[in-house]
This record gives sequence, C-alpha cells and structure tokens, in this order.
Amino acid sequence: MGFFDVDNEIPLDLTFNGIKNKNNELKVLIEYINNNLDKFQNVIIILDRAYCSYDFINFLNKKKIKFVCRFKNNCSKLDKIVKDIRIVNFINYYHENVINNDIDNYLINNKKFKSVKVEIKDDYKLITNLKKELYNDDKIKEIYHKRWDIEVFFKILKNNFKFENLRITNINQLNNPYSIHNIKILIVYILSKLLEKLDIKVNDIKKECTVEKRKYKNKKTKKNELPYQKKNKKTKKSKDEKPIINKDIIDNKQIQINKKTNLKNNIKKEKEIKYVLKNNKSLIIKGVYSLISDIFKSELTESKLKKTLNIFIKYTKVDTTINKKRICKTPFKKWYIKGYTYKSDLNKIVNFIIGFIDKINDNLKMKSKNITIIEIEYI
Repeated sequence: MGFFDVDNEIPLDLTFNGIKNKNNELKVLIEYINNNLDKFQNVIIILDRAYCSYDFINFLNKKKIKFVCRFKNNCSKLDKIVKDIRIVNFINYYHENVINNDIDNYLINNKKFKSVKVEIKDDYKLITNLKKELYNDDKIKEIYHKRWDIEVFFKILKNNFKFENLRITNINQLNNPYSIHNIKILIVYILSKLLEKLDIKVNDIKKECTVEKRKYKNKKTKKNELPYQKKNKKTKKSKDEKPIINKDIIDNKQIQINKKTNLKNNIKKEKEIKYVLKNNKSLIIKGVYSLISDIFKSELTESKLKKTLNIFIKYTKVDTTINKKRICKTPFKKWYIKGYTYKSDLNKIVNFIIGFIDKINDNLKMKSKNITIIEIEYI
C-alpha cells in the first residue's frame, strides 16, 4: 500500500502487507489508520471507488479524518446511511467521432455515411466531510483529480524498480527484502524530484505554453472514398457477402441531429493550442543513479550536477486535447486488433443505437444510455 503527497508530488510511505492481504486494501487501510492516527490529523485523504463502503466512511467520520472519496452512482440512500457528509455530483459532456467501418453494408435513410458524432455524458459522484464554506464544489473536483498522481507513481515503480528480481527463501523474513527495497525507492524518487525542481529553477522553465494553431489543407478525395483507405487494385468478392442493412432514424430518441450541444466552448474555435511541458521521469531516475555514489561520498560538484541536468532532464510538449492511439509492442497481445479498445466499444454502441446490431453486453448497454448521436456525415 502506498501513501502519496499530491501537493508536493512525493511518496510518504510504502508498505508490503503480504500475498494474503491481496484485494483487502480496505482492511489494511483501517489497520494502518488505527496504528498511525497522528499522521491523519491535518491531512485530506483522497480515495477512489475501491474504498466505497458505508462502514469505512462512518469510521473516518468517527476518527474525525477529512476525506474526498468517489462513490458509486447508484448509491441512492447514501445520505441516510452515512451521517455528516456532503454529496457532490458532477456531469461532464464531451464529443467523439465514430467512423463507419462497413460503409457499403450499413446505410442510414438509404444513404451511405462516413462517420457520426456522438455526445457522451459522464457523471460521477464525490462524497466528502469538508465544509462548503471552505471548499466549494469545483475545489472538491480539483482535489480529487490530483489523485491520478499516485497512479503515475506506481507506473514509474513498475518500470524502473525491479520487484520481479526479489527472491524470498525464508517465510519469517517475508517483509524484510520489500521494506529495504521500499526505502531505496523513496530515496531515489525524492532525489529525482529534487533534481526536477532544481532544473526548473536554474533554467527558468515554464510548465505551460501556448502556440498558434496550424492550418492544414484538406486532401482531395474521390467520391465514395475515405482519406484513410488504401487503394486496392484487385478486389476479390467473398463467397459470404454481408447483407445491406438500412435503418430509418426518425423515431430513434438517442439520435438528435438538431440538438444543442452541452459543451460551453463549442461555438468558439480556439486559435491557440495550450501545451503542457512534461519530462521523462524514468530518465531522471537514471540520472539519480549516476549521481548517487557521489552524493553519499560527498563528492558531488556543481559541474557534475549541471551536466546531469542537461543530459537526463528533457521536456516534451504535450497537447492535452489529443488522445494518441496506444499500440501493443508484442504481436501476440494485439488487443487493439481484436476489438478490446475504447474506440471499438464505442463503434459497437453506435451500431446498437442505430439498429445495425441487436445484442451487446450489459456493460455496453449501460454506457449506451449516456450516449446520443448529434451529427451524421453522409458521403
């Protein structure tokens, strides 16, 4: 179990609780709080849905521990069961373009279409015992969004610190190798954060910047041809051809073409793009490894420090509005080809809403209730 300071972006504590306590995070956390109650007096705990429990929330209230926790949306009797809490509901809307993967066989109103634009409603529920006078709803949302830093921290641990090389031969010494390894992790990670902050001060680096949006020329495409399709000279007709399915969308409640969108900034087109500067955490950790012997021997000089800053700290501009496609490096695990991705799930939901397919799994059915088609691009 890990405890992370989201304000200073440093880990506070790492504990290994044995294989027996796997998937029992709630029980382990309650034991940790009871044994270290002084550490939780002037802090706010941020918790995800894994700690969604009425008894646990009542336990935090009794101990007078401040918290922000995400709860399940179907908890209708939450305010009756748990006392002295505040429920904060958030609703976000965002748009996605879904490409028609079968243009020749899927028709809408006897017309072929390239893609549809959908509006997705994302609602979630946060509960807290913080007072509204000091922390308004937007502040609660901002606090909870900081919780993602601990997920990034665990990702860095898996990539840079070799847990798989730990070998335990004696059951009585189960926690010793992990506790020693955890101390090493905390030392190296805190040193990497010090290097990062030192580089920002020395080189006066700003984490955010704006750049003018580039204008791209649209490529000329022939009729009934999409820009992403490759030209095939010879096409063989398959023996089992799919039947053409045509659907009318007049009486479909989830298709609202003339609907006003819920996005606030949909009318104004931004002329500038905001970029966030992000550094390579794994590269900085390698820089710490190169300096760690000089640090413990008290032989670190200013020239060595500047050299490591220039070599191991590199920044890249990241556009937060763009979601890049993830590609699996191992060919036998091509989940993006098998149809396990977010895009493929969205494609199945759209085909189900229009009526091209009759059945989808229960999880996708729940998601389809928050999706409406607002625009269709015909060929």
